[in-house]
Amino acid sequence: SECGHTAVDSSGMAMIPYPANVRIMKVPCTGILQVHQLLEAFKSGAQGVMVVGCKSDGCHYEVGVQKAEKKVELAKTLLKEYGIEPDRLAMFNMVFIEGREFAQATQMMTQTLEKLGPLSLTDDSSIKA
Repeated sequence: SECGHTAVDSSGMAMIPYPANVRIMKVPCTGILQVHQLLEAFKSGAQGVMVVGCKSDGCHYEVGVQKAEKKVELAKTLLKEYGIEPDRLAMFNMVFIEGREFAQATQMMTQTLEKLGPLSLTDDSSIKA
């Protein structure tokens, strides 16, 4: 399958470990994600957010992944305006056979977040989701 979330499944089926602090939330298509949902994750305590979508030439919904990429970029811009490091949000494009790449991406993201240190929102209103 071409959907990005299948790389997560592939990683699990192959017993390729990824960091225990990674929480998976599957959606039918990353194109349905909204900017406010990405920001809400941070308001709810997430230290970082990874969006794993399909490859642009394999989207069942034709333009879903392109929509997601634009929303991720907008959310990164907003995070920066709120004083939050945009590197806390990242988009990766993968397919089923890339379970190992998924695990590597989660490790890379975890390392990035460790370098950035804990995200501490002092005021819930600092992020307008």
